[in-house]
Amino acid sequence: MSKSYTPPKNTVYPYPSRFGSHKSMLINDDLIDNNVICNDEFGDYNTTADRLDNGRSDPNRYASSRLHGLFQNRKKND
Repeated sequence: MSKSYTPPKNTVYPYPSRFGSHKSMLINDDLIDNNVICNDEFGDYNTTADRLDNGRSDPNRYASSRLHGLFQNRKKND
């Protein structure tokens, strides 16, 4: 059986939400073609300025293509 992940107790999530993009996460706000670069716990990602602080989730932040390589090298418990 595999064990499920449980985050450590007493930790505060450093970003305003888990799935949305926010101005506090901006790295580059040149707004060339409405594109911005944000940073979260998994690294940098590209998104559009209209996704910032709109109260909705940002598909660019949780895209599986972006997160795929993070869990590839984990050992499987048989």
